[in-house]
Amino acid sequence: MEKFLKLPRVPLFALQPVLQGIPFFRKVLSRDPEQIKFIVDNSVLQRVAPGEVVIRKGDFDNAIYFLLMGNLAVFPDNNSPYPVSHMAPGEMFGEVAMIQGLERTSTVRGDVNSRSILLIRTDFSPFGELTDMRRISLATKLVFYQAIVETIQSRLTQFSTVYPEFAVDHEENIPPQPKRTDDPQEMLVYYYRTGRSLARTLTGWNHQLGALYGHRGSPQAVGLKTILHMMSNDSKNAAPTAQPSARPAAQASSNPTSHPVTRPVAHPMGKPGAKPAAPGGLKPGDPFHGVQSMLDSLGQQPHPPKSQGLPSAEEPLEEFKPRVFHH
Repeated sequence: MEKFLKLPRVPLFALQPVLQGIPFFRKVLSRDPEQIKFIVDNSVLQRVAPGEVVIRKGDFDNAIYFLLMGNLAVFPDNNSPYPVSHMAPGEMFGEVAMIQGLERTSTVRGDVNSRSILLIRTDFSPFGELTDMRRISLATKLVFYQAIVETIQSRLTQFSTVYPEFAVDHEENIPPQPKRTDDPQEMLVYYYRTGRSLARTLTGWNHQLGALYGHRGSPQAVGLKTILHMMSNDSKNAAPTAQPSARPAAQASSNPTSHPVTRPVAHPMGKPGAKPAAPGGLKPGDPFHGVQSMLDSLGQQPHPPKSQGLPSAEEPLEEFKPRVFHH
């Protein structure tokens, strides 16, 4: 079964609804649709097996990921058995290391409870320097860095709720907003610097969570595991429940007020007239059904080329130069 598929090979009728389901691509389509082809040309669809590593802590690359189907688990390090968070379809990830110019700061694996996991892997090396607009327009870069800020802010807010003991004011070190918010150049620099500040906070938070919970699970995980274990033991020790005896057929028919109980017969295709289930648990008409069907029908594709490393993200801004993949 195919693991990777170059995104340009996906027919437009299947690709467009998939991209519309991802906030970053949806905004680019509405603001600068000509840029979509360039981004798509640098993207691949990737199928992920439950438990498979998508990102390994300590690796270097310039890829950003967009989850289409299934769930992913985030671990503080490569050997931790317990995740500290999960990701759902529509989320973007991989941006924390990229915007800081660092190696991957956590490990991401396919959730073991997900049957089908599908994502888009985009190489953002062609984005070049922050102020280089030769291939990527200012409008698209604004959308990208704004998406990074919103994604990291959402994660920090989620962590504050789940781990209140680590709650910090993640807006404390955010640079002040420009006076001229209508100036796209100033807003681009603002989003970039804000994203880096939030990413540093999230990276520090991940280190703390990993040190405390990485090898024994968070309090929530330990509590749920204990409850499930107790329920499992209770179900084994519980006395069997007596089943009511069936009434004799003659007695049932002699009672004029009784009605025979008709048990539904399982239809081989589900409900009568229902269409067969799509591969991977998808239903026909689902935005991702076309992509899933093509992934099932196409042959094995080669693994996409790996990056040759991340750049330094030191200031000034002009020195932020993502390295280009070498083919």
